[in-house]
Amino acid sequence: MKIISTRVRALILACLTGALILGVAAPAFGHASVNLYGSTAKADGYGAFWVRIGHGCEDDKGKPVAVNKVTVFLQGAFQSGKPQQIAGWTSSVVQLKNNGGYRLDWVATGDALRDDEFQDFGISTKYPMSAGTYRVPAIQYCGAYKTAWVEKDHAADHPAATITVGAAATSSH
Repeated sequence: MKIISTRVRALILACLTGALILGVAAPAFGHASVNLYGSTAKADGYGAFWVRIGHGCEDDKGKPVAVNKVTVFLQGAFQSGKPQQIAGWTSSVVQLKNNGGYRLDWVATGDALRDDEFQDFGISTKYPMSAGTYRVPAIQYCGAYKTAWVEKDHAADHPAATITVGAAATSSH
């Protein structure tokens, strides 16, 4: 029976730990995701976040198709929603009546978003009044094809992105 030295065991453990950390910390690039880029979302506060579309769609034969429209939905708890202006895209916002919230659309006016590219679609908002985790469903359209990132289960094939809104900042005055 061969005994492994303490140094070798420590090195193996360090490598396995590093691989585990990278696997957990790395975002799922294939999903629509929410990015705050250093800021924090606070209940009843104002801020901006970005929904990243990381690739195009697939046609019936599994070939990539470029994205020419993106729709993002803000739940009724969000108090406002304004789309970022992006060169080569037009944007619009509709306040939804039934459950409240907002639908933000971006439509490519020039070149569509190729499968080997990504784009961040910015949203300026007044966050919900209560702290919590909120779903941010998105649909990417690719001509006759689409990918809807709307599922509630994070383990699903097409989960909705989420944003965590922290407790409101308190004043010491």
